Amino acid sequence: MSYNDTIYIKSSHESPEIAEAFCQQIFDDYEISVIETFNQKRTSVYAYPFSIDTFPYNPPEFMKQMAKEDYGFVPNFNVPIFYSKSEEIWIKNNGEWDLPPLRDVILKGVIGLLKRTDYSLVLKLDNSTRHVLFRHADQLTLLEDPFWTEERLRLFKDIPYTFKREG
Repeated sequence: MSYNDTIYIKSSHESPEIAEAFCQQIFDDYEISVIETFNQKRTSVYAYPFSIDTFPYNPPEFMKQMAKEDYGFVPNFNVPIFYSKSEEIWIKNNGEWDLPPLRDVILKGVIGLLKRTDYSLVLKLDNSTRHVLFRHADQLTLLEDPFWTEERLRLFKDIPYTFKREG
């Protein structure tokens, strides 16, 4: 079973610059590979236990309209983050994913992007079914969700945000 979370980004940068901006916030050692097809750059990063892709995103019109209504922007890059199962963690947790510490790493990368770029972005969890954060036009919104523990909220001490209930 594959498991991933996703960041959707609106940026004028290319995928290698976006991947670098994200990864330099959280990894000391990582490998970036870039493949160019159809005049588009697809960037992949592997830093165990993470596998991160960054590529142009052009959703169908109905999804563009939904994004515009929900977030105020239409993303042009998709950054899926895949988690590898660590055998020792997998056994220790009785065959369950140990996602909280992995997600803490990803959240630190997102916070780095918030502090160092002007990207509009959305963080979606659980194979892109649950969005928990979005920023557009320098407005950061955290959506009410069990993901937001006190410890995670403390990471935003220097970043103003608003809380919003879904719906």
